[in-house]
Amino acid sequence: MATNGFLNNTQLDFASYKQSLKTYLSQQTQFRDYDFEGSNLSVLLDLLAYNTYHNAMYLNMIGSEMFLDTAQLRESIISHAKELNYTPRSRSASRIEVDVVASVNNSVSPTTITLPANYRISGTANNGLVYNFYTKEPVVLESSNSYSVSNVFFYEGSLKTEAFLVSSANAQFVINSSNVDISTVSVTVQKSSTEAVFTPWSRSEELFNLNANSEVFFIQGYRDFQYSITFGNGVVGKQLTPGNILLVSYLETNGVDANYTSTFSTVESVDIFPASTFSLVYSGSSYGGAYAEDNNSIRYNAIRGFTNQNRAITSEDTVSLIKANFPSIETVVAYGGEEATPKRYGKIVISAKPIGSEVLSDSLKNEIVDFLSDKTSLSVEPLIVNPEYLYLDISSRVKYNINQTTKTSSQLASNVVTAITSFNTSYLSDFGSDLRFSKLSSAIDAADVSIISNDTQVRISKRITPSPGVSYSERWSFENELYNENVRYVLPVGHEAIVESTPFVYDGYTAYIQDNGTGTLYVYALVNNITTVLNNNVGTVDYNTGLISINNLIVDSYTTDAIKIYARTENADIDTLTNKILLIDPEDITVTMTGIRI
Repeated sequence: MATNGFLNNTQLDFASYKQSLKTYLSQQTQFRDYDFEGSNLSVLLDLLAYNTYHNAMYLNMIGSEMFLDTAQLRESIISHAKELNYTPRSRSASRIEVDVVASVNNSVSPTTITLPANYRISGTANNGLVYNFYTKEPVVLESSNSYSVSNVFFYEGSLKTEAFLVSSANAQFVINSSNVDISTVSVTVQKSSTEAVFTPWSRSEELFNLNANSEVFFIQGYRDFQYSITFGNGVVGKQLTPGNILLVSYLETNGVDANYTSTFSTVESVDIFPASTFSLVYSGSSYGGAYAEDNNSIRYNAIRGFTNQNRAITSEDTVSLIKANFPSIETVVAYGGEEATPKRYGKIVISAKPIGSEVLSDSLKNEIVDFLSDKTSLSVEPLIVNPEYLYLDISSRVKYNINQTTKTSSQLASNVVTAITSFNTSYLSDFGSDLRFSKLSSAIDAADVSIISNDTQVRISKRITPSPGVSYSERWSFENELYNENVRYVLPVGHEAIVESTPFVYDGYTAYIQDNGTGTLYVYALVNNITTVLNNNVGTVDYNTGLISINNLIVDSYTTDAIKIYARTENADIDTLTNKILLIDPEDITVTMTGIRI
């Protein structure tokens, strides 16, 4: 009796299971010439195949949920993250930094005025919606020349309070809201309903330096987007007693929706002082609001959080900690100060791009530095610098087969531009994202089935914004070798511009910057169609390293947002280092379509 091949398949497929059963039975002597189709036995095979398929699916789902990298249910992912001592990031409240000033009548002159914890102000966002912002702690206005306090943070949300009766010393207490910002959670413990003594307990994120009397609580992930609160066991952290009452207060926040709130006013009185007593001084708009961490982010950060153990020793540690704790940051890079230009020994240099903006606010920079201050090595100091944006100028001549399309050349050109901007989103716009020219060329070819080939030229550029009439100097590196004519021709005969600029007004002329082929930058203008040098030395270029220096350039004006400095690179591929980000701006894309018949 042959039995080879019985259910010999590895795929979750009903038809494969049934066919395996048929194959097995057909190998038996009594079923060798049996026609299974349309028979009663075929119904039984359907039932067996369905049962096998159902069990296989069930066991596959169970197996997937057992591991962090394959789990699909958020509850499972949070459970695995908990084993790694990682708390998924909650929603983050948008915040605004404000100076508060009180105008008090001379007849009333208290020593200080205290804004209570959870003091509320109101703000109107760009979308016209009104949001409430609260302080986390009491704020004291000192009386010097006036009643004022500087650098007060207000956080957006709705103030919520929940009460829990402790029935078991080891119970956990689930916060009802799925939109809580866990950084705003505060816990007060009342011994019993008959004792009016409320003791605030503080949140702890680690077990270090805790004893049996430490009045601390811990927050951990729960199902979906909720969180639970736990307490000590009497050895590490003080243990609760049945009959205790917990009061849990927090902000339920709108997250990213409340960002860019820019008009604020006071709405609450303080003691005898009405709301109109207090005025708010601030600049910019609210920032930092973000949605809760998604499943993929938890998978990524939980493992790296376990690796760095809440310490920023290496550059990778620093990046993972910032990503896990500052959700308003879109991308971040960190590197040793010895890699910076100029070198900054004893520093770890951090550069980050926030969501919806190009540079971090000073407040957010200070928050990051404070956050890392006790996590880095004693000999290393965090230094935050702004990202440096370099742009790619794309000029593409595209051939297409007229017989394979009904689209016009302008429609095809639009498709090519869309393909290039999609390439920018997919492969660039991040630290460490390099241009791979072959991928760009392939993306252009794939923009439409009628496209035959493309001849694409890429230049790298930097945008500078000198103030008119003011001496301007700047130094940067393209960090790529530039096309070096020196080794190809005898200069200056046949010189072809390697570095050149967009036009600007210089000494009353429409002028340009260009290199002379031997490392010097000069300013020239076309006067009666004759090239006239207006300044024979406004900087230098190092063709080997891509280092550009602009020295004492004084422009009259320029009509665009910035002057663009273009450079041709030696290689088609363009690499980025340190804090550089490559971008493709649609205004820097030129597409020329040529139709041929094949």
